Order: sequence, then structure tokens, then C-alpha cells
Amino acid sequence: MSYKLLLVTRSDINYNSRLHTLFYRKLDKYFDLSVIEASKHNIQISPEKAIEKYNPDVTLCHAHSKHLMGFFKKFKCLKVMVAVDFHKILRRQDFSFYDSNDFDVVFQRGYFESIDMWPMVWLPFSADNSIFNPKWDKWDDRIKQIAFAGSYKGKVYETRRRAINHLRGLLYNTNDNIIDELSHITKTTHYSLFLQKYISYLNGADPMVQYTPYAKIFETIASGGLLFTSFFNGSDVLFPKDSFIEYKEDCSDVVKKHSYIINNIDMMKEMAMKAYSHYFENHTDDKRLHELSNNIINLLQGRHLIRKWGR
Repeated sequence: MSYKLLLVTRSDINYNSRLHTLFYRKLDKYFDLSVIEASKHNIQISPEKAIEKYNPDVTLCHAHSKHLMGFFKKFKCLKVMVAVDFHKILRRQDFSFYDSNDFDVVFQRGYFESIDMWPMVWLPFSADNSIFNPKWDKWDDRIKQIAFAGSYKGKVYETRRRAINHLRGLLYNTNDNIIDELSHITKTTHYSLFLQKYISYLNGADPMVQYTPYAKIFETIASGGLLFTSFFNGSDVLFPKDSFIEYKEDCSDVVKKHSYIINNIDMMKEMAMKAYSHYFENHTDDKRLHELSNNIINLLQGRHLIRKWGR
């Protein structure tokens, strides 16, 4: 039996769309998928018209949008919310968007301590292995240095900003051009190629975001890079021991560990390969979509949720 799933998603396609809009569209492998696109400001169809037109077995939303307040209330089917930044909801203790839509289950992409308001499942980030590839045959040609890609100036990026400040002059950069350039990447292809150039990549997680294991972690490992990171929640569940290098949150050991990495290249390659092997078995987009679709089907068929990652 093919269940009808109505996806309410964003209409804009940009650099980050691989993590949300394009990711959920791949559910067409598991469901009879229909899509409603919503802009930042409005949605072009009423709930009544959507019910009449699509008559779904399940709806899926992944955006906290004011113009979607109460949109799903009238749907009598299973209502699924996939939350990327649920830590913001917890911090504000403002559950009005969820209450107004009467969701049946919430999947979180970050990491959280469960609350009892809805059935909740941790659905960690993942990576698209058709985009991110390790190219092991060329690994020995990589630049023997640690690099950084991504934003670091925002309030929530305190740890990675502190690490960058400790490593200025040691991180692979030319007068900070690499850092500045890669804070404003506009194409996924630029990013994926960058993740194949160096042996190791810097990450940092922070308390303001519940020490979330960002998508950056999975994409770095998927590309064959050694992950150089501060502590992130779920690290012991998501990846095996000795598959990445961890530095202290205060960054007091980051320079010393930087030196250790670039002076033990063969060992770092073994660790990167160990992490990749585990990633490929557990954390590809296909694996994660299978987890999500299985749980949706379980709920539709009256079975229990499966919390593979303990949340």
C-alpha cells in the first residue's frame, strides 16, 4: 500500500536546501508524495482546499513559519513535524506553533532532552553521499593542514570562533581569505570540493544550541576529512571511539592537537576511514530517510515508534 504524504516545504532553493527542502522531497521513494510550496511570507492554498485536493494520509512540515500557524489543525490525518532548531523553542518555552497545529509527532534534527508534550524522536543530521565523497585514491594528495568552512561570527558560534582565534596563522588560510570566502559559499559544489582538499576540518559546538551535532560533522566525515571538533552531544552514539579528534571547549589544547594532527598523517587517515565506514553504514541521507519513513508508516499502522538513537 502506498500512503499519500503531503509535504509543506519552502519554495526557495538555495545553498542550504540540501538539508531541508531537497532532503524531504526524497520521500517520494517511500510515499505517494505531493508538495505544497510556501514562501517566507505566505502559502497560496487554504487548509480546506489542500484537504480537498490532496486528501493525504499524512502531512509533513519542517518550518516554523508564522503563516503556517494553525494551518494543519483541520487535517484529520497523521501530522508530522520535523524540527531543525527545536532548541530555540525550548529556550523561549513558546510552543504556540506546535499547539496551533496539533502535531502528532515531532522529529528533531538536533539533540535534546525529551519533553512530554508530544511523542518525540531524535533524527540526527546526515549527508548526501551523491554529493559528498571521500575520494580515497586521492587522499594522500590532500593539503596536510586543518581547514575551516562555514559561519563563525554569529552569537551561537562562540566555540568555533574561539578555536579559530587560537589557530589564526595555523589554520589553512591566506590572510583569512579562505575563512571569509567559505563563510559565504553560495553553491554546494564549492563546499563539497573544498571538503576534499584538506586532511582535517574544524568544527565547534556550543551550549546555546544544545551542543548540537551539526550537518557539517556528517558532511566532513562523508568527504573523508578528519573531524577536529569540540564536544558535541551524542558523539558516543553517533560515531565510534577514535574516529575523530576532540579539543576542549575552552580551546586550551587546540594548538597542541593541531600539531598532533598534521604530524601524524597516516594515523589521521586511519581515523578518517574508520569514521567514514561508520557514516556509510549509518548516516547517509538514504539511511536517515529510511528511519523517518519507517516511523511514519509505523504510526500509520498503529505500531510503536523506533528511537534508533535513544531519543
